[in-house]
Amino acid sequence: MNKFYFRLLALFFVFLFAVNVCSFVAGFDSRQLINLFYLKDRAIASGYLLKNIILYTGVHIKFVSEEALDGMIISAAREYGIDEDVLRSVAVRKNQVSISRDGKMGLTFISVEEFHKSDCKDPFMPDDNIRAAASAIKRNGNKNNVL
Repeated sequence: MNKFYFRLLALFFVFLFAVNVCSFVAGFDSRQLINLFYLKDRAIASGYLLKNIILYTGVHIKFVSEEALDGMIISAAREYGIDEDVLRSVAVRKNQVSISRDGKMGLTFISVEEFHKSDCKDPFMPDDNIRAAASAIKRNGNKNNVL
């Protein structure tokens, strides 16, 4: 029985290491490393990132241009009936595959919880991330920390 618990503990540390490596690689920021308070959200965000890399973009991620980003913001703001400037203010990240220390994802740093409430599929695809943020702003109003 002790071997089972030892293996379970070892698997947990491997899992923790994998989540932290994915988070660090996504943002290349040492502050991304080990923060146990947000382990669940970071694990989910890392899973979305791996899914994005495996199924959609591959290793060579094409970053969105400013013009394309502006078009996505305008389209999402019209679709959800919110102010473009409010949406533009949350979509300020340059790295669409970033994961914050607390597990927020993508261009808008949307939380896992808010992303799951939207009808979008991939938080690391710029259009989905912006639409999910617009949905959260519409759902919660223009309050601070909606994402």
